[in-house]
Amino acid sequence: MLFRSFYAMGGVNRHNLTFSTTQTVPSTGSSQTVSFKTEGWGPLFGGGGEGWLAPALAIFAEGGWTRINGKPADESGGTYDDRMFFAVAGVRIRLLKR
Repeated sequence: MLFRSFYAMGGVNRHNLTFSTTQTVPSTGSSQTVSFKTEGWGPLFGGGGEGWLAPALAIFAEGGWTRINGKPADESGGTYDDRMFFAVAGVRIRLLKR
C-alpha cells in the first residue's frame, strides 16, 4: 500500500479579491467599467494521504472544499460569495532529523 498515512484537516482561508471588468457596446462605442474589492474569511475542510518512499522523501495527495466569502473592502459595496473544490499533489522532503 503506497499511502500509509491518512489525515483530515479543517481550518479557515483568508482572501483579498479585486474584480474589474469593462463592457463595450460595439454599436454605440460606449463602455462601462465595474470594479470592487472584497476581503474575508471562510471555512476549509479536506483530507489526504501520504506515503514515505525513503526516510527523507514522501509523496502526498490531498483535496478539500472551501468557501470564499468576501465583504466590501472599499466604498463600492460589492460582495463575493463562492465555493471551491481543490486538489493538491506533490513530494515532501524531510529537512531535519527527528
